[in-house]
Amino acid sequence: MKKSILFAACTLILLILLGACSATQRDIANVHNTPYGMGISKEEAARIITAAGLKREWQIKRISPNLLEGTLINRNHKVVVSIPLTETGYSILYKSSEGMKTGEGTIHRAYNRWVVNLEKDINLEMTRYSLQKK
Repeated sequence: MKKSILFAACTLILLILLGACSATQRDIANVHNTPYGMGISKEEAARIITAAGLKREWQIKRISPNLLEGTLINRNHKVVVSIPLTETGYSILYKSSEGMKTGEGTIHRAYNRWVVNLEKDINLEMTRYSLQKK
């Protein structure tokens, strides 16, 4: 009887631990085709995206006329995103990471928060820039 109770308790603890581990994994969030805003060119957007990224310690560099690359290093984590530019909008796409416990299409939940914050900052700066141009 004691062995079966002990076995059940150990099984329950193991299930709780496995559930806690999976709670840190999320589907990878990508941002697709977000419009720049009124009257913003691709060149202006590249400058705005670079400046917005700096506010949260993203290092954004120009790879080609239509592509930026963002890198964020946070403690023991490193993420790299591609930021393709079109004439009317941008995307933020997962490229690689270190220390983020990636699985098939999943990543540590902090990655999604970082990308959402980057998108919010970019959109805020795009809006400010559009309003200043008027």
